[in-house]
Amino acid sequence: MVYTKSISNNALLLLIIGLILIYQATVYAEQDRFEPDNSKESANVIYLTNPDDPNNEHVKPQLHNFYSEDDQDWIKVFAVKDQTYKITVEPLKNMECNPMIELYADDGQTLLDSVDHYFSGKEENLSWDSEYNGVYYINIRQCDPLYDETCKPVYGELSHYSVICSKPYAGAGFGYVYAQMMPCTQITKNLLAKTFYNNKQYGEAECLPECNFFMTHEAGTWDFVIYAFDKLLFKTSITVKELDVLNIPINHPCDTNKNGLFDLSDTINIFKKIAEKQ
Repeated sequence: MVYTKSISNNALLLLIIGLILIYQATVYAEQDRFEPDNSKESANVIYLTNPDDPNNEHVKPQLHNFYSEDDQDWIKVFAVKDQTYKITVEPLKNMECNPMIELYADDGQTLLDSVDHYFSGKEENLSWDSEYNGVYYINIRQCDPLYDETCKPVYGELSHYSVICSKPYAGAGFGYVYAQMMPCTQITKNLLAKTFYNNKQYGEAECLPECNFFMTHEAGTWDFVIYAFDKLLFKTSITVKELDVLNIPINHPCDTNKNGLFDLSDTINIFKKIAEKQ
């Protein structure tokens, strides 16, 4: 009798553990590749796309999810005054999440607009006319049951969605910018590229794993700069043409001795340059 009771208790324990695991698998999912991005400080840049452009293959939709109940996703857009921009958020096929979009000014706190059509699994769109040159922040999160009793937020494996940024009217006004830095090392991967005009930032690109920089960028002439640990390492002037692909030649700023390698002497020279600017 005691033996039977022990088996019964063990079976009950296994059942409880199984239910917990099933619940966790349902509620939680692996973080998407853009995490952490739960604040404006960690917002990722989203690049412009134009479905009618043959070069649009350069820009893929960002794929996100709400992997847990406290997950929300922040992105940022570098905009030009008097231009119109559009954020489109669409749950992937068979997904049940109900994302809403909030648009914030460059302080990341002033709410300018929001949209939520209250239907799970449906596309959301938010368009705005830029009132200034600079960055806008977008917060994408699940609908809030406190404000809408019909809201049923879904997290985990059924919460994957895509997001794109486009210019909805004729004349895209942007091009594609590439740059490659060699030699490709771990230090190279920590570099950051930005663009400026009259000391105002207009674009940003992190170094990709293969040591390529990429960004879409508004047409015009800009200063293209590369920073290493917040120190200016490279600067040149570029001209971006509408729907054109621009490849920027870089004079290998990490390879200070010009031997095609990143070696000890280069490391010493870079730290000397950093020390001189302090």
